Amino acid sequence: SGELDSLREYTPDDDASRIEWRASTRIQKPVIKVYRPEASGWITIILDCGRWMTTQSGKLTSFDRMINSLIVLSQIIFHGGDSIRLVGISDGVLFDRAFGPRPGERKALVQLLGGLHPDLRETNPLIGFQAAAKSPQGNSLVLFLSQILDDAPMEQWRKGIQSLQNKSPVLIALL
Repeated sequence: SGELDSLREYTPDDDASRIEWRASTRIQKPVIKVYRPEASGWITIILDCGRWMTTQSGKLTSFDRMINSLIVLSQIIFHGGDSIRLVGISDGVLFDRAFGPRPGERKALVQLLGGLHPDLRETNPLIGFQAAAKSPQGNSLVLFLSQILDDAPMEQWRKGIQSLQNKSPVLIALL
């Protein structure tokens, strides 16, 4: 089991040893402890912070849409008990940070995302894949968030995906 998450009303299918007797006495009905699962895995998310992400679409840039999507996605990942390794890149690694599902780490992730701005240098996607390949978390799912505008870096994408072949599943989300 993991960290205590909440209490809920006891049902006949529950293990009676999980009854929280003090709380049950206080509210005069049996309740059980519900634990947050231990982190079951890691998801490495590579953020394209380069100039491709400055493309305007409606009122938002691709970068803004990426940050908004990532805030929602991170809450889903954390709710499942998983952790996130976040790697920001352009023509180099801008940051590489790990965040777990605990409330303080969730807040730190949102603060980091709120302070990010696109870098006006061209992104080399191979750098992101190389960072993911060096993951201390082992074979994690790799999610690459980007906006490809032309065919110029396609060879870098191909090499990057090949570098993770048979190591980690790769998802590429175009914004």
